[in-house]
Amino acid sequence: GLRHGNGKYHYKNQEVYEGTYRSGLREGMGTYTYPNGDRFEGSYKNGKREGPGIYIFADKNVLEGVWKENHLQGKA
Repeated sequence: GLRHGNGKYHYKNQEVYEGTYRSGLREGMGTYTYPNGDRFEGSYKNGKREGPGIYIFADKNVLEGVWKENHLQGKA
């Protein structure tokens, strides 16, 4: 009953994740889109942003770098 493999999930709060799942958690490459138009494109591990990724704000400003435990660590 857990999400596993490639897929797209629409959360009740209107957030959307499209990418890879493993054992019910976001794992591997994916895109997470927020209702305000912000989105994160990058790598996930154990359901959190982990590794290279880019956060694109609705106003087109960008944060790009390496993420660990959902937090930006520095430039890639």
